[in-house]
Amino acid sequence: MTSAARGAGAARSFPLRGIAAVVDGPAAMDVLLGESPPRAGSGIELRADLFAGAGEAIQALSRLREERPGLPVLFTLRLAAQGGGYRGGDAERLAVYRLALDAGAALLDAEWGSEAARSLLREDAPLVLSHHDFTGMPAPEELRGITSEMESSRPAAVKVVPTARTLLDGALMLRWLEEREASAPARVGFAMGARGAASRILSIARGAPYTYGSLAGAVAPGQISAAELRHIYRASELSRAAPVFGLAGREGEIRTRDLALLNAALRRAGRAGVFVPLEADSIDDVVEAWDPLKLSGAVAMASLRDARRPA
Repeated sequence: MTSAARGAGAARSFPLRGIAAVVDGPAAMDVLLGESPPRAGSGIELRADLFAGAGEAIQALSRLREERPGLPVLFTLRLAAQGGGYRGGDAERLAVYRLALDAGAALLDAEWGSEAARSLLREDAPLVLSHHDFTGMPAPEELRGITSEMESSRPAAVKVVPTARTLLDGALMLRWLEEREASAPARVGFAMGARGAASRILSIARGAPYTYGSLAGAVAPGQISAAELRHIYRASELSRAAPVFGLAGREGEIRTRDLALLNAALRRAGRAGVFVPLEADSIDDVVEAWDPLKLSGAVAMASLRDARRPA
């Protein structure tokens, strides 16, 4: 398949769908292999840069392909400059990626602008071309420019992950997912940080093929566990039309237990939809993000109801 055809068919045939459980070392391997296999449609992100070495990561990939053959594996060797643990050379990195393909990886993740990404694109490898911003959210024009340049190389998918400073930042990433043209590569995106949590939960419903869930502790700011995504939020089952409700509070106030109770109550009542966390400084922040998040309603904690932005 050519890269152009791969982009055009991304929405139909993308190899990884649902919740990608993040395997970042032996502890996560034990969690994954010690439970019943996740339901069909889910997969694995193997964070090779967080293993003790590339050899151990390739061995883990081979074991996953043997013991969980139905789960597609996204193999990631993240550069230190983009929040990862890899500090080796370009040639060695490219060699590891090729070994991963030989060992059965369905997808590779490499950073936009990296030598590895350029080489893998020339080889027509199944690449998730990624970009992370740990400082904040790009301006709309900048985001459009980044996206256009990334998509022009026709990878299997483009992944853009900024950091949410406000609720609106995460909401705008959901809008970015919905703006993908049918002929473009798949888009994977959300915002890091507690204020981007809703974007992680809702990204599949808004058009991303998958989102990430941790197995043995978060490997990125605001990452939600795979178990919570699956059982509390049912993230991979939400439709684009599903009603979205928020539990809004200030930093540190929103408890996972409360969200679990609210979502369980929705299910007992036979109602569609999901409650998501909305961390904010003021009620004005929630109002600002209301339409982009497509909220149907929200419950605000008392401390937030009285908090307004300075005039």
